[in-house]
Amino acid sequence: MEKFIHIHAKCNAFEIYEQVPEVKAVNRLIRIRNSFKWANGRPNNINDKLVVKTLVVNPELPFMDN
Repeated sequence: MEKFIHIHAKCNAFEIYEQVPEVKAVNRLIRIRNSFKWANGRPNNINDKLVVKTLVVNPELPFMDN
């Protein structure tokens, strides 16, 4: 079963809700961070903070092994 990661990222410049395959999650988080760094250099976003929350959408549960 392929796992998906739900990403919620929020700052003044943007807010993202996405579900990505686990194997692509790190690359997507890096792109979100880089976008934030770029946006944070703009005059109206100086001293902004990026908040990122992640969770596994379909975790494998031990009691489901049959």
